[in-house]
Amino acid sequence: MKSLAFYKTILEKVSFNPSLFFKEYKKAYFVLGELDRKRLKKWMLNKIKSNHKLYIESVEVFNYKIVGDTI
Repeated sequence: MKSLAFYKTILEKVSFNPSLFFKEYKKAYFVLGELDRKRLKKWMLNKIKSNHKLYIESVEVFNYKIVGDTI
């Protein structure tokens, strides 16, 4: 199992492309354990707020099928 830090690094590298960022986020979300999923989701939401290029509609972000339970 890959670590949370690994996926954060990958997401940082692809943050120039919102579509790719979210695709990689979904991959990471389904591989990580429950605690790391919550941490990754919090990190991802903060990343979106701080990076205008990562505009993702809130409907997508909070869709259970895509990102799991809300925090």
